[in-house]
Formats: sequence, C-alpha cells, structure tokens
Amino acid sequence: MVYTWVDGRWPGYQEAIRAAGADIDASRWTDNWSLFKYSLRSVSRYLPFVRRIHLFTARPQVPPWLDPRHPKIRLHHHDEVIEPEYLPTFNSNAIEAHLHRLPGLAERFLYMNDDYLVLKKAAVSDFVTAEGRMRHFNNVHYDLERRILGLDWFDAPGGIPLGGLIAGQRAVESHVPMLLTKSHYAAMQRRFAREFEAIKASRFERACEFPSLYYLRHLRAEGLLVDVPWREFLAERLQFGVRNELRWRLLLDLLLSATQVGRRPRFMCLNDNMSRHDDALLNSVVSRFLKRNFRDKAPWER
Repeated sequence: MVYTWVDGRWPGYQEAIRAAGADIDASRWTDNWSLFKYSLRSVSRYLPFVRRIHLFTARPQVPPWLDPRHPKIRLHHHDEVIEPEYLPTFNSNAIEAHLHRLPGLAERFLYMNDDYLVLKKAAVSDFVTAEGRMRHFNNVHYDLERRILGLDWFDAPGGIPLGGLIAGQRAVESHVPMLLTKSHYAAMQRRFAREFEAIKASRFERACEFPSLYYLRHLRAEGLLVDVPWREFLAERLQFGVRNELRWRLLLDLLLSATQVGRRPRFMCLNDNMSRHDDALLNSVVSRFLKRNFRDKAPWER
C-alpha cells in the first residue's frame, strides 16, 4: 500500500513554499493529532492483507516515530521518482500522479491518505470484485456532514463528470482507501495526457484536478468500475471536515461518540480544516477518540 505525507512544520518547508510564490493555509500541511501515526495503527490492526507500506514524501522528511528500516516499510522521496523539471512540488495531485512509479510497488496496491482511518477489519473483496472491477464508494449518493449542515459539493465547479450520475451533477471523490492497478494508472495518464502534463507542471494544487477522479473516469470507460450500493455506502464510510466552529465541534463529538457503540463504519476520514486557528477543546475531542481506539503501537513505530 502507499501513503503520501509531508510535515509542514519540518524546518525550511514553509520557507520553500513561500520561495515558490505561495502562502498556503497552515492546515494544508499540519498534522495536529499525529493522525498519520494512528492511520498506520489502524492499518496494522484491520488490514491484515497489507504486505508492505510505501511512504512517498519530500526529502529529507520521515516521521520521527517511524522506523524506516522496518521490513514492511519502504521510504521514497520525491526526487527519487518525480522528474526534476517538476520539483520542488507542493501539489498533492502532482505527487499522486507518480504513485505507479514507486520502486518495488506491487501491480495492485491500496492508496490511503494520511487522514484516513480503518475502524474494523477489511478484506481485498471490500475494494475489488471477484471479476477484478474496482468497488467505488460513490460520493454522489450521500455525504452526511454536508446534508446535516446544509452544505453540498455535488455541483462543485470543475468537478469531473464520471458518467452514470444524475444529469448535470458532478462528483467529488469519496474519501476512502482506493485499490489501484499500476497498468490502469499508466493507461489513465495516456488517455488524459494533456491534463496530466498540466497537473505535474503545477507547483501548487488547483481545484478538482484529483488523479483519483480521472482514474475512476478511466475505469468506468473500460467497464472496470462498479458502484457500491448506497446502503453499504452509508454504513461503511464516514467523512468529516474538522472546523473550529461550535456546530462542527458538537457534531464531531456526537459522531465520534457514536462510533463507540452499535455498528461503526469501516472507513473514516478526518479532514483537518481548522485553518490557522487552533482549538484546544476540539483537539481534545479528536485526540481522545484516537487514543481510545488505537492504543497499541504498530510494529514499525520506534
């Protein structure tokens, strides 16, 4: 499996961003809760089929708690894989465009962002059918936080039409782990060569240029995608953008508490959207949830 990760507090990193001509919101690069560590703990506990974990990051970064010499860990820096003319890059989409080129990566691999958590055991069959078609958790079905709070990104400007959706709607990617295939990933980039050249050449992220959406569009065109039934989607996946506002804090506390009883979702995404303002009470809510559910260290922690 593959993770992409950078530490925005790494010495010199913010200076490099400013030198490249941008002032990016600190939350884009900050891990307030060591969420990546807990994400890896969730993998260790609930994804027993994962044989090796590839971490793709900026040189010379490595999380201080991670042992890169552990036999299940492979550390890759951007300058080992990404073409020199595209470096340095602070564009997560450009970085993701190179996943299939990581040395030693299996033909089929699971991709997770560092803010994803697995909350109960999963198998390969949760991500791909017996016929080899990718199971797609389609975000157009439902998004809990945005329905409750009266928000909606289904018609996000620039969203990529996936086909098979309600006329006029555009989908935003669903934040769950994705099982990718290297050969399909390369074929996708050949199909959308002009778009991916623009993505790679951009130092900073632009709206709705997610490689995952192009990948889904490519698989659908090839007949290799199947949408997960909406009832399973509701039961198995929860995404929440953490913001330091009272209504978000109260709802987050309610949702995290609800995962302790009854049927919990299989996958959770906790987006840190707290901007430049810290929130001690909200941080304590999230930290309490993480420490309660993922106490045990993973084998690759120092």
